[in-house]
Amino acid sequence: MIVICRKCGGINDVKQDKRQPSVIDVKCRHCGTRTSLEVGVTSRSVDMVKCPACGYGQPKTERCAKCGTAMIVRPTEMTVIEEHGEEKPKILPQRYKVLTVTAILLILTVFLGILTAVFLMMKRSDAYQVAETFIRSNKNVIETVGDNMKFGFFPLGSVKVSEQVGEANFKIHAKGSQGSTDVDIFLRKKEGAWHVVAATYTDRYGTKRRLTPSFNRKK
Repeated sequence: MIVICRKCGGINDVKQDKRQPSVIDVKCRHCGTRTSLEVGVTSRSVDMVKCPACGYGQPKTERCAKCGTAMIVRPTEMTVIEEHGEEKPKILPQRYKVLTVTAILLILTVFLGILTAVFLMMKRSDAYQVAETFIRSNKNVIETVGDNMKFGFFPLGSVKVSEQVGEANFKIHAKGSQGSTDVDIFLRKKEGAWHVVAATYTDRYGTKRRLTPSFNRKK
């Protein structure tokens, strides 16, 4: 009777005696493992594997019964052990972060540059110069802000011109020795010249008042 050891896969030739009991105790002659067998009971077929080193065929065991090579690859042998305390730098995410910040800064710089250019062009326009002259010479504004009148760097408004005609409106912040005020002023271009059509300002008490553009009227 042939008995294959379940531990080492070794083949053991056991002499069968008719007077043997129904359960026998077999000791493997290769590894010494003892196995209890029930005589007369047919076990299921054993899955055979080949040793990766010598090619010996045997049941699935931890080691080859012929050469002793390990038959089962343990998970620990396949595990990549990470180095504690050291992390590989994430180069790609860091590069993307730098590129994103650079792109945002570039867009903001371009936007601020365009905005500044627009304000400078507006302040240098003929319509704005006429509006500034009107505010400087208006006695109501002078009484509100005082002497040494200055204007904000970024006026709000728009200018629309088509050949000899056009329209413009501004919100100009004026500041002097006694205080400050905001002047809303509307101008119209006719026959190549700009004229103040309407204007309002806020007095020192917070009341909005109209400014009469009398010097623009033709005599």
